[in-house]
Amino acid sequence: MRSGKERMITAIKDGCPDDIPNGIYWTTLSVSHGHFWDEIQGDTPWWINYTLGTRNDPDFSKRLKVEENLHDAIDIDWIWTRGLCPKREWRKNQAIISTAKGDWSVNVAPSPWGEGNLYRARVKLEKPPQDGYHFPSMDTTRNIINMAELIQSNEDVEYYVDVKKAEELIDDGQLDWFEALVKRFRDEYFFLLYVATPFTQLDHLLGSQNVLTMIVKNPKLIHRLLDTFANKNIEKMKACAKIYGDREGIGSHNWEWYTDQILSPKQWETFGKPYIGKVVKAAKQLGIKYMQTVSGAGMQWEEGLKHMLSLKPDMFHLEEEMKGVKTDIAWQADFLKNEGHQNDVALTGNINTLRLIHEAPLDEVAKEVKRQITIGREYGKFFMMTGAVIAEETSLERVQAYCRLVRKYGRMK
Repeated sequence: MRSGKERMITAIKDGCPDDIPNGIYWTTLSVSHGHFWDEIQGDTPWWINYTLGTRNDPDFSKRLKVEENLHDAIDIDWIWTRGLCPKREWRKNQAIISTAKGDWSVNVAPSPWGEGNLYRARVKLEKPPQDGYHFPSMDTTRNIINMAELIQSNEDVEYYVDVKKAEELIDDGQLDWFEALVKRFRDEYFFLLYVATPFTQLDHLLGSQNVLTMIVKNPKLIHRLLDTFANKNIEKMKACAKIYGDREGIGSHNWEWYTDQILSPKQWETFGKPYIGKVVKAAKQLGIKYMQTVSGAGMQWEEGLKHMLSLKPDMFHLEEEMKGVKTDIAWQADFLKNEGHQNDVALTGNINTLRLIHEAPLDEVAKEVKRQITIGREYGKFFMMTGAVIAEETSLERVQAYCRLVRKYGRMK
């Protein structure tokens, strides 16, 4: 039996292997959304994702165990990771303490005012409600301050959007978690690195309304910001590629959600394509496979999809149809063929996670899994994947049943 890594490499480079690989979209979010997170984490505390490399888990062993539990429970072929973690200098002075009044993230750096002031800064960790776990983001996001008022010039861009070189990211320890994952799982699974598109990062920084206003009032500054975010993404990929080594087993996932609903195809060609294109080019030079996921786009956005495919991503993924757009996999396969991309762009499955995995009879799920795999085999380069994150409250048993169906119909007799 091939490893998950080997199956994914074959599916992306050469075409369907005898054993079609299986992936769950945005795996970490899918798991944390479901109430079966408690089953995956085992005997580790609920706040384990807050503790990467801190005094509670200095060698990442506890969090690595959770990752092992995940792959023991769910039969998928990749490791999904954001790549970066907090700096080593920050982590060494952080700890989680539990008291009768709750769990706290504390700064335990020595204080010049004596031992009594040891715990100088505390942030209470509120356990998320049962309908989902939401972990802190490593992206540059400032929700309280209106950054659009602060960023008015190219100098402001350089000040507020700091582009760290790959070597500096590694030296600061921000690749320590990624390195721990690589050492543990490199030979077993394909690595999929989440890197937000420049436009998504711009939205995180300024907010959607400010971005759209600035496109009209100050497009030059928008271009400068987008180029800066593209450079940040490239340095992150360079750092991960350096840690990973042989590039065959690593890919970059990039999610574009401005399409169709917010940007027109013409606007996307002006503000989206050049900067995603810059990142795609860098990924290819590094030997990293690039997966473009598009949210909110389908048959009514064909012009925009043609722009995206002209960048020649290695993998192309349209989210499932429950967002009101037509993204059936049969149409996708025909679209890619007609545009001449059958030999250079891998098609991915997009099983409906709510209507099918969450609640449909298993024979209906099996029928759709078989249909998509049949289409994928005929297309050529293909691997199975869900169309979105696993729905909240979907049981572990339902996800396991789905994964077994993928293996059943994805393996040649």
